[in-house]
Amino acid sequence: MKRVMQCYFPLFLCAAVAIGARSAAASPRAEADRLPPPKAPGVAGAAQVSGSPQPRMVPAGIVLKSKVSTDDDPHLPELAIKMYTCGSLAGTYKICVQPSGQVDTAEPVVGIPGADAQIIDQLKLWRFSALPKAACFLQQLEFQLPRPEQSCLFTGPPLVPQDWMADAKLSTGDYPQLPAGQAAPPGCDPLIGVYKLCTNRDGSVLPPTVVRGLASLDQVAIDALSRWRYRPIGAPVCTWQYIRFPEKLPELCPGSAAEEIPPQAKGADEEQTKSAFIARQQRISGDDPHLPDVIKALNRGRVLTGAYKICTAHNGTVSSIDPIRSLLRADEAVMQTMVLWRYKPAPRQICYKQFLEFHIE
Repeated sequence: MKRVMQCYFPLFLCAAVAIGARSAAASPRAEADRLPPPKAPGVAGAAQVSGSPQPRMVPAGIVLKSKVSTDDDPHLPELAIKMYTCGSLAGTYKICVQPSGQVDTAEPVVGIPGADAQIIDQLKLWRFSALPKAACFLQQLEFQLPRPEQSCLFTGPPLVPQDWMADAKLSTGDYPQLPAGQAAPPGCDPLIGVYKLCTNRDGSVLPPTVVRGLASLDQVAIDALSRWRYRPIGAPVCTWQYIRFPEKLPELCPGSAAEEIPPQAKGADEEQTKSAFIARQQRISGDDPHLPDVIKALNRGRVLTGAYKICTAHNGTVSSIDPIRSLLRADEAVMQTMVLWRYKPAPRQICYKQFLEFHIE
């Protein structure tokens, strides 16, 4: 049963959509006190800048051949074995290893609700011989359960953050451009199309598909994206590419860097929830997100919570969405709804956190 919920508190308001289910084992990512601005237009292929360089994603076999610990394969907790009625479960986990050979971080890409916490703890015990430099890889795990009923396996590559793909991109200078003779849109808002780009294990690109299209410009974007090439990262993956026409805004355009709302300094929780409420009040169209049926079937009686950073352009279209507290395999369905949201035009670009809460009966 679906229901839409808003929570009201004395000092702030939080907007949430209720439908579905929280994994008891999921560990939310830490949330920054302030939201960074979106990436500058035209740099979708650039790696995210941070205080220290991010480890590179590499094929799993490159790291696993140096694994020295043994008899440490992850196993499911008894609760998860009893909880699921299917004959097999599968999950994909991102593992980052320090040059010393110790696992630095492990996180679910496609998790197993009720089992992720134990699996991650076990993966962090893996040890490797010394590496030339830190590296990350995707580890796919499959568990057979003592029952022959239907499979709980998910089909299709997982959706990963754009930054993962940006680090592995080999081709350069191939960003989609407006056709010759076609004028750029007036004002300071580019046309923004959203496209799903998937790669094979060898880094070759599968035919891109349209998430939020631009009519006649879609083929221009798809032709350019089809020529992109990536280093192999060991598993088929997908990401969303936000393509802007034109690639760069005129220098005189104000507010090219997005700002968080409200701008005044407050306590982190109050500021984040109030900014979400203000942005929700500015929304003029768009449906509430739903969970896929397979996610609801696997999480009956639970609550799933997620958080997403949503940035809007001057004209009120959504210019980017990034998971902050991921819903894993539900992210794509949720984001496909939110990317179609429209907001009142604003004098500046705005970023805020959208908190979602799904209940499953």
